[in-house]
Amino acid sequence: MGWAVLAAALMAGGCAARAQGLGAPGEMRPPLEPLAVVDEVDLRRDDATGGLVIVARGQANTGGWSEPRLVRVAAVAGAAPAPEGVASFVLAAAPPQGMATQAFARVETAALWPQPPQRLRGVRVLARSGCAGAWVAGAGGGDPCGAPAE
Repeated sequence: MGWAVLAAALMAGGCAARAQGLGAPGEMRPPLEPLAVVDEVDLRRDDATGGLVIVARGQANTGGWSEPRLVRVAAVAGAAPAPEGVASFVLAAAPPQGMATQAFARVETAALWPQPPQRLRGVRVLARSGCAGAWVAGAGGGDPCGAPAE
C-alpha cells in the first residue's frame, strides 16, 4: 500500500478526522504513523448525540506507541477501493520515542463521528497490514474492506 504517502500526510497534519471527534482543532499532537495490524472494528449509535461510535482494535509491532487515533482518509494507494457508502479510516498512533519493548502490543481506540452522512453503509479501518470493517445496522452485503464477494 502507499504507506509512505499516507505517513507523510499524517505527519503534515492530514488528521482532518479531528472534525469527526478525534481531537480539538489546533491541539498539538506528535506525528502519527499507521499501526501494524487492525483486528476488529465495531460500530454503535451514541444515544446522547445520535452520532456513530467507531471502535477499532489492533496491534503495534512494538510497545511504546501512544495516542491511537482513527484518521479519516479518502483512499490509500494500493488498497482496494471502498465499496459505495463505506467510509475509510486508518488506525494510527504516535510511534515510541527511544527504547521500546520488542513485542506486539494491543491497541484500542474509539471515536465519535457526530454527524455521519445519511448514505453511510459501513466503515473500514486500514493498517499497515490488512483491513477490518463493519456495517451500520441494517446495511451490509459484501466486504466493507472492498474485497470482491465470493
